[in-house]
Amino acid sequence: MSDTAAYTIGWISAIEIEAAAALLFLDERHEAPRWTSPRDENDYTLGRIGSHNVVMASLPKGGNGTSVAATVARDMVFSFPNVRFCLMVGVGGGAPSERHDIRLGDIVVSTPTFYRGMGNENHGGVIEYNYGRTVEQGRFQSVRYLSQPPRLLLAAVQGLSMRYKIDGHKIHATVEKMIQERPRLWKEYRRPLGDTDRLYSSDGTPQERIERTQEEDNPMVHYGLIASADHFMENAQIRDLLAHQLDVLCFEMEAAGLMNNFPCLVIRGICDYSDSRWCGDWRGYAAMTAAAYAKDLIQRVAPTQVEAESSISQIMRKMEDKVNDIKGKVGDLRATTLDIDQKTALNSLPEASGAAFDSQAEEDGPTCLPDTRVDVLGFIREWALGPEPTQTILWLNGMAGTGKSTISRSICRDLEKNGYLGASFFFKRGEGGRGSLSRLFTTIASQLARRRPVIAPSIKRALDESQGIYDMGTQLQFKRLIQDPLRSVSADPNLKRPIIIVLDALDECDCDKAETLKSLIDLFTLNKSLGLRVFITSRPEWHIDCGFGSVEDRREIILHHVPENVVEHDMSVFFRHKLEGIRASHVSSGLPTDWPGSSNTRSLIKMATPLFIFADLICRFLADPRYGVLDDKMQEILSHRAKSPQALLYSMYRTVLEKRIGDMSEADAEAALGRFRHVVGSILVLASPLSRNTLSQMLSTSHDAIDNQLCTLHSVLNVPQSHTAPVNILHISFRDFLLAPKPDNQFRIDEKVAHATMATNCLRIMRDFLKTDICGLRRRGLGAAPPRRHEVDQAIPAAVQYACLHWAFHVQGAGHDVGTSRYDEAYAFLKCRFLQLIEALSLMDQASEGVRIMTRLRTMVKDGSELHAFLEDALRILRINISIIASAPLQIYCSVLLFTPRTSLVKQLFENEIPKLVCHRHRAEMDSDWNVLIHILGGNGSMHEIKVDGCAELEGISGTWRSRGLRREGFSRDLSLIARSENQTVRLLRVDTGECVQELKVHYDYMLDMVFSHDSSLIASYSGNPRIASYEPSSTVRVWRVVTGECVMRFEVPPPDPPLVFAFSHDSSLFATSSRHRSVYIWRIDTGECIQELRGHSRDINFIAFSHDSSLIASAAIDKTVRVWRVGACRRVQRVSKNRFWRLKIGPRNFRYLLSPKIVLPSISERPLGILAMSLDLSLMAMTPRSRHREAGRTTYRTVRAIELYHVDTGKRLYTLTTLDSPKRLAFSHDSARLASWYSDGSIQLWRTDTGRQWNDCRRPQWYDTGSDCIVFLFKE
Repeated sequence: MSDTAAYTIGWISAIEIEAAAALLFLDERHEAPRWTSPRDENDYTLGRIGSHNVVMASLPKGGNGTSVAATVARDMVFSFPNVRFCLMVGVGGGAPSERHDIRLGDIVVSTPTFYRGMGNENHGGVIEYNYGRTVEQGRFQSVRYLSQPPRLLLAAVQGLSMRYKIDGHKIHATVEKMIQERPRLWKEYRRPLGDTDRLYSSDGTPQERIERTQEEDNPMVHYGLIASADHFMENAQIRDLLAHQLDVLCFEMEAAGLMNNFPCLVIRGICDYSDSRWCGDWRGYAAMTAAAYAKDLIQRVAPTQVEAESSISQIMRKMEDKVNDIKGKVGDLRATTLDIDQKTALNSLPEASGAAFDSQAEEDGPTCLPDTRVDVLGFIREWALGPEPTQTILWLNGMAGTGKSTISRSICRDLEKNGYLGASFFFKRGEGGRGSLSRLFTTIASQLARRRPVIAPSIKRALDESQGIYDMGTQLQFKRLIQDPLRSVSADPNLKRPIIIVLDALDECDCDKAETLKSLIDLFTLNKSLGLRVFITSRPEWHIDCGFGSVEDRREIILHHVPENVVEHDMSVFFRHKLEGIRASHVSSGLPTDWPGSSNTRSLIKMATPLFIFADLICRFLADPRYGVLDDKMQEILSHRAKSPQALLYSMYRTVLEKRIGDMSEADAEAALGRFRHVVGSILVLASPLSRNTLSQMLSTSHDAIDNQLCTLHSVLNVPQSHTAPVNILHISFRDFLLAPKPDNQFRIDEKVAHATMATNCLRIMRDFLKTDICGLRRRGLGAAPPRRHEVDQAIPAAVQYACLHWAFHVQGAGHDVGTSRYDEAYAFLKCRFLQLIEALSLMDQASEGVRIMTRLRTMVKDGSELHAFLEDALRILRINISIIASAPLQIYCSVLLFTPRTSLVKQLFENEIPKLVCHRHRAEMDSDWNVLIHILGGNGSMHEIKVDGCAELEGISGTWRSRGLRREGFSRDLSLIARSENQTVRLLRVDTGECVQELKVHYDYMLDMVFSHDSSLIASYSGNPRIASYEPSSTVRVWRVVTGECVMRFEVPPPDPPLVFAFSHDSSLFATSSRHRSVYIWRIDTGECIQELRGHSRDINFIAFSHDSSLIASAAIDKTVRVWRVGACRRVQRVSKNRFWRLKIGPRNFRYLLSPKIVLPSISERPLGILAMSLDLSLMAMTPRSRHREAGRTTYRTVRAIELYHVDTGKRLYTLTTLDSPKRLAFSHDSARLASWYSDGSIQLWRTDTGRQWNDCRRPQWYDTGSDCIVFLFKE
């Protein structure tokens, strides 16, 4: 077997015809390599050319493009660490021009050349271009110029060129001789007749070619620029354009994947003219001429010169912060129908990095071997590719380590090849966007647009119409980015085939609530018309099982219920494949050809079944020579055979880790374990994975120390060759093993200590790096474009970005109380770097994270502490100014700070940051302290009604407006949501952040009213289906699920008129409507059945309300009567009349409160409780919602500026409150402790009901316009 360390030159071919030609030019062939990397799937041919050992590899059959070439070269470098440079040798398409007489069979060599028309004199011989954009725009769309070839090769090219110039070359003669010696090659590799070399201009006109003379080289060698993309150039117009503009000589498909990451020279034989008249006659001969030139070039280089060059693996180690954008180019061909605006918009969709099956993070993940998982894969393919199934969801659930993700990758590759894959999302806990639902639908939408370009314009339109859609709720993101675009193109014939979505490892999503997962699943099952089929894998965890529990539209495969004999068969195939590779790499050490023997193999199979992760760990452990002698390792593994599968897996982890300490003394072992916990513990608790370079900076630890800790952990960690690629754990069970609180595990890592280490390092690195105007925006002046992403990344290193986003996560994970040093350290940091932190977050497009970080911290500290006061102040500033900060980061130091009250803690600490140019007069005009206002939501119209809602800390005053387009706003019962009706849409907004979580299309501009059910919280619902209802002038009432946006019921109210009022019962099982038909209708929400019609009023019904136990319903009408009915009995319980009723309230304990010139207080019996006589004309009235107070508010409408407070039980007047003016609206808070009065100038007074004293007021802001603005206020105690 050949030693892989002896090979110094790599030779890569793209297709079979090129690879075969390359083999002919080896002077001798060598044996197969002794060892290759376990993850290396390349097939190699080894040999010698002259004095050089050359390793040849070709792209997989059927594979081409820049990304495939990059993968082949990367794997070659892993297995052959001393390769100095690569030659990319094969065929390409020529670009003849007036300057270059390029003909079929000629050779083009990528070399830097000067050409005035390029505008760039320093290109490296290869340029990467965007084929799709170039074809669409009809002009060159550059991606980047690529690195130059090694100077050693350029010198050899120059020397060979001079030799050819003087003596000519013998390329054609060499090719002819080889073909004559091998007659079977004649048909495919001979030089075709000259009349088959036909060139056509871009308008289709044949070009006359003058035959070359005997003095001219034929084939001729050309030196210059090669253009590389992920698609064949088949457009003569674009060919001629780029030949004229850039002096391009040749087009090909692989070089861009190599040039910037591997020292490389590209050599291409011309087999066509890059137009639509492609013919394969010249491919064989062109491959031979390119290979012949490559051999001449290699022989030109001295072996000592090659050995003096750095190896590629050494060069890759030194490359820092260079991002390879290869994967982003794969979709260019699919996107050729997109215009540049659409591409720009779609590129702005935030994707979860590494979530796609073909991403760099997942490309090395294993797939099913041939003849394994046959039944399972067949079942999935039948469901995915067959006729429309009854169930749109296929759930594959299985225990940890049973191979779910391996199956998912196999299915994704199969579906991608057949054109059925719509998108894939591989969840992974602790890896940023892959660990949550926040980036799920933006990632899916981005992939869908690239795989189904017809959808892209609709997605682009959604992005244009919905600013900030990235921060909206998942239900709304699904509707805007998936549901609406697919429906808009449902008639397109290209979308008749099903679209498969693959969601892998749902159990690794950080959402652990069954209701949310049920809502996610409902988004797909309730939209079957979209043609989506969703394949989901997960562990059978309780919350996921509950989420699927009531979903009938699903199929299920239980992986751990697959018959044991089937699993053992698959396991035997897996071990046979892996052990053969290990055996082949150890032949030189005298390993028996049948190692490890059938008995040991059967034992391994028995031990590993059904955990494929355990089998993979065994093979990784055996294959890695750093763990010791092969036979010793085998015996060590077999010694655990009596244990359960889970215990076996943990024992194997322990075995791997014990190799780190070996025979160390107790003191040395403890020190080694400390270093291990410092590095590996940090990796385990990261919020998103970091590279070795970033870890080194984050932990303030040398690169060598990091490498030393990770070098022996390749069996359990994914440690990429590149120091800039993220380090990941291979399987979550390794994390579970290390973090489990088991005292007998000497490798156990204390999760809180690991978080504390990361928290300290995050604070340190932010303190050291953050500064004011970190991107130098002030130098650019006003109106300058915002910094680009690469500029932000350059100014704010990856370690600093991680710290800014996740330091509070680690502080929380450390679990420290406020009295510890962690509290002092965090507070000290905020006092000196708070503004710089918010600036950095804004530059990173993460301004809203500032609110979340401060909120997270506030939950950890005690009320009354200095830090708590600071956080409250900071949150107020951020909530009021978040939109300003997000769009203009430096305004945090200017207008935001300037308009903050003088007593603000933040302002006092950072007032010196306000620019000196700001006028002192403006500083003096600022409010001295915060008022009660903490949130403002704008609208258009005039205030019609006011109500105060409250729970815990928040108080909300919401207004109802009368204007076209904006009709109504209201809070959910727990104040988590506010519903806003505007422009044919009801929008549900989160109260704390303003985030739109749902949109409900109502198709009418004129919205009359809407109301939440009593269990309308997104997360706290008795039924799991909180609802909101609205009615429209079409006499139709719709009821939606808030979580999913699904319209669950439409109530058609009998003509002639639309309903006037409606209400939910307190248990949300019933819904009542009234109309000018003078009846009350009661509906069952679960069935949509009208179960009761209540008649008796002679005039329009103004108000209806259920009692708290839902057994009674009261209705009031302008016929001066109130009727109380027993639900289900169609029987009136009580009738109250002889007054004009303006308002009807039903309080706790089923009391009724009616509004008239006198307030009548009836009970359920026929006899009223009493009458409150008023000394003033009554125009407004409000009731407390709590029975222990039961006050009624009262005020004059025209003359007297007063509010009178009465006790309901006694009729006693409690207080008379002197007001600013005649109040326009009046309301109590939910806890009855406060009363709010609103005035026409926009001012609000707040009163304490226990003392009658004014609690606070909110004067009209300077910006408030009484004629145009509507307001929703939130207050804090």
